[in-house]
Amino acid sequence: MFRKILAVDDSDVILNLHKMTFKRYPDVELVTAKNGVEALKKLQEVEGIDVVLLDINMPIMDGITFLEIVRREKDKYGNIPIVIISTEGEEESVLEALRKGATGYIKKPFRQRELYDLLEKIETKLKQSKLRK
Repeated sequence: MFRKILAVDDSDVILNLHKMTFKRYPDVELVTAKNGVEALKKLQEVEGIDVVLLDINMPIMDGITFLEIVRREKDKYGNIPIVIISTEGEEESVLEALRKGATGYIKKPFRQRELYDLLEKIETKLKQSKLRK
C-alpha cells in the first residue's frame, strides 16, 4: 500500500470516509485538502506524497485544473498517480480526466474494496515499470 496519500475533496464526509478507509493501515499517512489550491500547497510542503485521491467538483480550484497543473510540473511532482473519485461518472468526464493525466477513476459512492483494488493495481504497475528501467 502507498505510504503517503493526499485526499482532496471539499466534503468532510468523504474526507472522513478516507480516514476510516486507511485507518486499518498503520503505515499509511493520510494528508487532506479541501480544494486544488490547498492540495498544491500540500504537495509543496509535504514530502513523499505517493498518490493523490482527487474530487473534480470543488470550490476555489477544481480537480481538473489541479490535474492539469500537476501534470505540467513533471520535474517538480514526478509522475505521482492521481485517482479521480467523483460523482461525475459520465463517460465524457471520465475520458477528459484520463486524457489530462489521471491514473484511474472511481465513481462516488465507492466501496473501500474498489479503492484498495485500484491502488494495488497502480502500485503493481509502478513497481513493474521501475523494474524494467
